[in-house]
Amino acid sequence: WITCAVPHCFAVALLRVLHPPLRKLGVKNGQLPLDLFQMYLAHTILAILGVTVRYKGLSRITKFTDGNGTIGMFSHSSNLDPFVVTAGPLAFKWVGKRQLFLVPVFGWIMSLYGHIAIDRKNLQSAKDAINNLVAGKIKRWNRSIAISPEGTRSRSGRLTDFKKGPFHLAHNAQMPVTPIYIEGAWALNPPGSKIIYPGNVLLEFLPTIEVGKSDGIEDLSRQVREVMLARTKPQELAADGE
Repeated sequence: WITCAVPHCFAVALLRVLHPPLRKLGVKNGQLPLDLFQMYLAHTILAILGVTVRYKGLSRITKFTDGNGTIGMFSHSSNLDPFVVTAGPLAFKWVGKRQLFLVPVFGWIMSLYGHIAIDRKNLQSAKDAINNLVAGKIKRWNRSIAISPEGTRSRSGRLTDFKKGPFHLAHNAQMPVTPIYIEGAWALNPPGSKIIYPGNVLLEFLPTIEVGKSDGIEDLSRQVREVMLARTKPQELAADGE
């Protein structure tokens, strides 16, 4: 299956050149060729793995499916998370660490599909990438962006400390933040495990947080964290020390 899928992934990337003229014809984000293909591919991969995803809180994102953008900040504890988010109703462009984009085939496809690499080891480079992201993907094309505020997978499955980068992005873009809570993915494929177990995953879109020019980075981070922690199970809250 992989042998057949990889050439198709590269071939479909060529359809990206059709996005600008399709936009002029009124085709919105989420209905563009690459958007539809990525959703289909994520659905297919999850189905093959035996993972069933249920989406909750869909009424909170209806305003973002008609061309308006949001920054989706998702809890991250499993390699399944990107597929779970991509299979959902919002067509996100992903922000990820540069190392992922260097992985043969997978990383190349991410680059061809317009996702954004951040070099977290080089602070200035990361800031430049965020500024270019604001000017390009978000402002020009009104794209929704997916990024993990934790920066990497939680090894315990519980929410870890947040990085500042995603909140600088939200502040610079002046776009609403949609916290996204993923439940069940860690149990199916925790960090360090090479096995993906079949099972059920819940993705919930939490209440959107509007971002104003006067909002501080720390305050915005605190708001997003509080919304996510309010959704976690009581034992997770206790273990997290909140």
